[in-house]
Amino acid sequence: MLTNTLSDNLFLSIFEKSTNALLVKADAAFTVVAVSDAYLQMASISREEIVGHGFFEILTKLTEHFYVADALSNSFQQVIKTREIAYLQYPDHLNVFVHQSGQHYWSVTNKPVLDEDGKVAYIIHTPVNITEQITQEVAKQAQLHGDALFRKLVMQAPFAISVCSGYELVIETANKQILELWGKSEAVLGKPLAVAVPELEGQPFVQLLRNVLASGEPHYGTETPAVLMRNGVKDTFYFNFVYYPLEENNEYTGVIIIATDVTEQVQARHVIEESEKQFRNLISQSSVAMGIMRGPDMVIDLYNDALLKIWDKTGQQVTGKKLIDVFPELKDQQYPALLKQVYETGEPFEGNEVPAYIETNSGLVLLYITFSYRPLFDVGHRVWGIMVTAYDVTGQVEARHKLELAEESLRLATEATGFGTFDVDLIKGSIVYSPRLAEIFGYDNTKQFTHKDLQSHVHPEDMGTVQKAFQKALTNGGLYFYEVRNIWPDRSIHWFRTQGSLLFDDDGKPIRMVGAVVDVTSQRHIINELKRSEENLRMATQAAELGTFDWNVAEDKLEWDKRHRQLFGYSLTDTITLDRFLKGLHPDDHERVIEALDYACNKQLSEGDYDVDYRIISFNEKKLRWIRAKGKAVFDEQGNPLRLVGTVVDITDRKQDEIRKNDFIAMASHELKTPLTSLKAYIQMLLSSARKSDNQFFSASLEKADNQIEKMTKLIYGFLDLSKIESGKLQLELSNFNINDAINEAVVDVRPITQSHQIVLEPTEDLIVHADREKIMQVAVNLINNAVKYSPKGTTITLSTLDTGNWVEVAVKDQGIGINTYDLQKIFQRFYRVQDEKTRGFSGFGIGLYLSAEIMALHHGEIDVKSEAGQGSTFYFRLPKAL
Repeated sequence: MLTNTLSDNLFLSIFEKSTNALLVKADAAFTVVAVSDAYLQMASISREEIVGHGFFEILTKLTEHFYVADALSNSFQQVIKTREIAYLQYPDHLNVFVHQSGQHYWSVTNKPVLDEDGKVAYIIHTPVNITEQITQEVAKQAQLHGDALFRKLVMQAPFAISVCSGYELVIETANKQILELWGKSEAVLGKPLAVAVPELEGQPFVQLLRNVLASGEPHYGTETPAVLMRNGVKDTFYFNFVYYPLEENNEYTGVIIIATDVTEQVQARHVIEESEKQFRNLISQSSVAMGIMRGPDMVIDLYNDALLKIWDKTGQQVTGKKLIDVFPELKDQQYPALLKQVYETGEPFEGNEVPAYIETNSGLVLLYITFSYRPLFDVGHRVWGIMVTAYDVTGQVEARHKLELAEESLRLATEATGFGTFDVDLIKGSIVYSPRLAEIFGYDNTKQFTHKDLQSHVHPEDMGTVQKAFQKALTNGGLYFYEVRNIWPDRSIHWFRTQGSLLFDDDGKPIRMVGAVVDVTSQRHIINELKRSEENLRMATQAAELGTFDWNVAEDKLEWDKRHRQLFGYSLTDTITLDRFLKGLHPDDHERVIEALDYACNKQLSEGDYDVDYRIISFNEKKLRWIRAKGKAVFDEQGNPLRLVGTVVDITDRKQDEIRKNDFIAMASHELKTPLTSLKAYIQMLLSSARKSDNQFFSASLEKADNQIEKMTKLIYGFLDLSKIESGKLQLELSNFNINDAINEAVVDVRPITQSHQIVLEPTEDLIVHADREKIMQVAVNLINNAVKYSPKGTTITLSTLDTGNWVEVAVKDQGIGINTYDLQKIFQRFYRVQDEKTRGFSGFGIGLYLSAEIMALHHGEIDVKSEAGQGSTFYFRLPKAL
């Protein structure tokens, strides 16, 4: 075991000066620990490129022959299993190293190094090139032992061999193996090679043999094609061969031919190369962003334009570079760890709408990526790379965020799902596709399909759509798109969307079809649900005689439904604009409606609420109507209004009833003011006289009568204010003032009639508001009187003011009986009074809190209450701060 640093370094120094050898750790990757200088020179590779890397990862760079890796893998496993030396001689004179030319023979020794427990810890891998020994031995035997013995050697050789003599290359000896390669019998012996194998005419082999005979220099060929006649059929075969000169009496008299048929290996490699070519074409021509990362360092090996677009890079910036070197900003993000996980486990990974911070020409940007990582395996089922498929769904995600959709199902419908990719050869009918495609069609991702198999899953009623899309693609440059149903093996129905393009040959004939498929079943279900919801909403609005409107604030476009148009007297063909809407309003309501629209479009003040009553004069009937409009504004992330949507309803009858009632209340209240004023004057005169005569009984009685008249006067003024509010005649006298001064003045006003309670005003810094001072004081007095009325004598009533940013808040807190949850919902309604045992006997008509709420509404403020039964109440109102 390599455990001691000094001894380790000494061992490595000695090992590096040894013969051709590698020290390989017996782990899963067979990691190279040390390498000799001789091996580095032989393999034309640097120590940094091999030490610390997996042996088989390096071997893919050193050899083109996949079965070399298989043979070595089996040998390594044999060493680990038996703990004995394993010998291996590569067959068929393989050129193990890609930089070497010609035909070579190799002998390999794999020797175990055991740890303290007797298990194999390391393997010393020693390859030896024995080509020269083999060829020299053959030539030597030919020269030393004469023709007979040499012929015997040739005939018994385990490989194809022949000897040709003289310029005519007369076949002197040929064993069974080479006759089979030529497709000939022993009848060719004694004949010139060109006569014996006439199909060699026009091929270079005869001339190459004569060159060797003339120069005395051997010639090597690797995977060289040759056209031969076998079984009456002329075909092309591939050979590894060597032509070695035969010397006699210092004169070259003939040539030894040694050959190996490697046709099957070459054809197998051609198939692999063609498959790889198709695979690379699928990636490069796909509209989906795809690429391949090679090795544990994630070297960028292959990519297409779609992937470069997401990366915002050029091919020159990424080719052959490590992913982390190209994108150092990914270091602390999850992508490198996920790639490492897939590479080490061999398990694929899919991510949906995963955020990624990428450095682009515009700086660091946030993207949302839907992607899949699929491991790629070599013939030994070892992961050598990862196929990356990515979809930039940033636009979809950002759009969903901006629109702030409330429905989770609608958000899910807009999210990108996993895509399946395909490449169909329209001539052969074959198809290359990603595993995800099988899943979209309801199968395990290992399922094998033909193009016809996939078409059979399309719903019969939708085949016309597919055919129309194909025909359209033939005329529009090859682009096609369709959404159809597919029938899963369990007979369930699913929707999928296909998008791609046709590829044409030079004659304009379609030869290939590439594209991507995505499951849109959930989106389809959501769309159907939305259609049903829209129909239900339409029926509900019709039943309630509601009209609807949709104002696109950003584009200043206004849409009304049929009922809305009927109310204003417009036809379905009339163009509705904001200006036309405003001109249809009663002149007295024009400014108020504009203020309501501006208020609704100010998110900071209104949170988008739109609620206003106004009069119109219908365009066709010239009839006055009262309209109630309610809506909600939608804003972008910066708080700018995008749309205002809502409903309108005809409230003419209700308004006329209210007007008649308010007129009556105003008239009655006005008529009561005069006698009450006179009565109050007489009582005050009598009270003054009683006090002078020191008649305590009359004084007390008259004081009570005066208080009752004062209450009646306030009630009458309350009704008058109510009438003004509901008729829209209550005017505000706006000014800037310190809210603390106004609240303090209100406390002074009520103190004479609230001696039974302690009123505390908590001081704060000056808070300036823009409002009607008298009306705000009226609200404060109402809330204080309300607290006194419903609180036990001797308790404390606390008033406070608070700066909450853009608002000023005034709170009135009591220690009274409190309000239950049911009554809290109605406490600010007109004429509403809490009815229970605790409030029985309290006077009032339930208009004080209603008037306060209406005054707050006129100021675009808020009023609310927090309370629990038996725990007291806190009434508070908010006003916008003065700008």
